[in-house]
Order: sequence, then structure tokens, then C-alpha cells
Amino acid sequence: MKTAVCRAVLTAAAVVFAGFASAQDFPSRVITILVPYPAGGPTDATARVIAAGLSARLGQQVVVENVSGGGGNIAVARVARSAPDGYTLLVHNMAIASSVSLFPNLTFSPEKDLAGIGLINNNANVIVGRRDLPAESLTDLVRWMKGGATVKFAHPGIGNMGHLCAALFVQAAGAPKVDYIPYRGGAPATQDVIAGHVDLFCSTAQLVVEPIRNGLVKG
Repeated sequence: MKTAVCRAVLTAAAVVFAGFASAQDFPSRVITILVPYPAGGPTDATARVIAAGLSARLGQQVVVENVSGGGGNIAVARVARSAPDGYTLLVHNMAIASSVSLFPNLTFSPEKDLAGIGLINNNANVIVGRRDLPAESLTDLVRWMKGGATVKFAHPGIGNMGHLCAALFVQAAGAPKVDYIPYRGGAPATQDVIAGHVDLFCSTAQLVVEPIRNGLVKG
């Protein structure tokens, strides 16, 4: 079985330095990394590792700011509107590529308004369920989903990787009754799976590996 992979990328407003002197002076003030999800999720955790490393290497403070909502587009739009000077960065995942198809009225163009800096990591996706879910394997899960019960499938926002993962899995499984429950990010979605308020969530591995090991959710 193939494993879905979520790629985290670092982007910025398209950067053009006016001259070599300006490039030499960079950075002369605080750099901000925007994360389009709440604190505690996998993208946030990745951004904080990057921020610490950049701060140590550049000798300048690098802060992480969480700007969630709008399927991640609020944060992206803010970066796209920022000055093209390299002081406002964005850590995002594959959802940034799907937004142009899912949201027809975007105020930005990822291709024109952002400049890719680099691929940060690859992160496998894992479907997790509440610990009392009546399924012990993928086969059991598909059988249960097709058995008539209304499945509560959490996702971290319209168009995000967890949402697309859930929709594709439901389509492949042929589940007839599914309620997609939106959250502002992966961390609150995971907490509701642990609490048993929702049945399933498609998450990046780094967010759910410890709850799986501790028996708080089924992977």
C-alpha cells in the first residue's frame, strides 16, 4: 500500500534585492514566519525548528506567528501582500497547490506572488480513529464505514491535506454516510479524536505517533 506524503515548504513574498549592499545588511530586524494553522500542529512544530535554526545562524530574532483560518489562505494572502524584502516567510504544505483549484476567488497567486525557498521535510499521512472504534485493521475500518453508520471524519480545514486525504479515502472506501467535521488545524482535531468526539482523522505522522504509541488513538 502506498503511503501518502505531505511536503512542507518554506516560501516568501517574491524577493528582489535592490542592490548588493542591501543583501549584505540582511537581516537587520526581526524575521516573521507565518504558519496557516494553530499552535501545536505539525506545520507549527516544523516552523519552530526552522525559526530556531535560522535565528542561531543569522544572529537575528526569528518569530513564528500562527494565522489560521480560511483553509490556510489568510496567512498566504498576508505573506503575498507583504513587502518583498525577505522579512515575512511562510511555512506551508501541499495544500498551497490545491488552493487555486478549490478557491476561485483568491486574492493572490501562489506562482506570481510567492517565491519558493526550499523543501523542508516529507511527512507520511496516517489515518487515526478513536480508541473505541470497532475496527482493528484497514479492512475492518472499510467494512465498518460501509455498514451504515454515519462516520464523523475530522479535517484541519477545507482544501488542506487532511481534508483531501479524508475525501479520497472515503471515495475509495465507498462509505455512504460521512460528516466532515472542520477544525482550525491538526492539533484540535487530534484532541477531539482522543476525546472520542469524532471517529477519524487523517493526520501527518509526527502529530499522532505519540498518541498511537500511548493507546490514545488507533492508527
